[in-house]
Amino acid sequence: MDVRDGRDDRGRNGIWLSHGWLGDDRWFIQNGKSNELHNFRSPESIRTLAVKLHRNHITDVFPHLCPAEIDGSLPEVDEAQMERFLDAFDSFRVMPWIGGPNGSNVRLATPKWRTAFVANVKKLVASHQRLAGVQINVEPLTTGDTNFLTLLEELRIALPPGKLLSVAAYPPPTRWHPYEDVHWNETYFRAIAQRSDQLAVMMYDVGQHKSKIYQHIMANWSQEVLA
Repeated sequence: MDVRDGRDDRGRNGIWLSHGWLGDDRWFIQNGKSNELHNFRSPESIRTLAVKLHRNHITDVFPHLCPAEIDGSLPEVDEAQMERFLDAFDSFRVMPWIGGPNGSNVRLATPKWRTAFVANVKKLVASHQRLAGVQINVEPLTTGDTNFLTLLEELRIALPPGKLLSVAAYPPPTRWHPYEDVHWNETYFRAIAQRSDQLAVMMYDVGQHKSKIYQHIMANWSQEVLA
């Protein structure tokens, strides 16, 4: 069915944003992007983005703040830029997108790393109290990994009341893409849901290019994750 009358839009959409909106100047320098700095720092650029996202019914915004460091610290943010961004996005729920590659920057099985990561998340939210919470994204993440469940439990304790714990989640496996490091079974999916406030399911690892099969998978996954 080709739906173009807006019935598919519930008016509560989310979007992942690039690193530049919150990252400090050193990130631009280290990545050879100094010429792009003005595109993110300009109050007009920030307002223009906010207006565009509002027009498209975006309510939840996840600005990139990955990857974490191997000691558990988060990338530096530009403090003034963070506040400018929150000024313009006061009608949105802003949740920095944090985490990183599993096994290198992210070390879930190491208690010392988790402790440092949680402490840094707590500091970020305390320093910028208008943040709605944080979104955790760890890739890849094999279904059944109990260390990630422990991290979510530790974050829940550390976050102030009312702050959201969002997770970039994995969809169920399919016959075309049955890999457990990028798909979660029902038991693990439910365990993640019980420890978080929001799941943004990454429904793009479908493993094929046929439109009819893609539509079928999207319909099935929507029913499964809602259940």
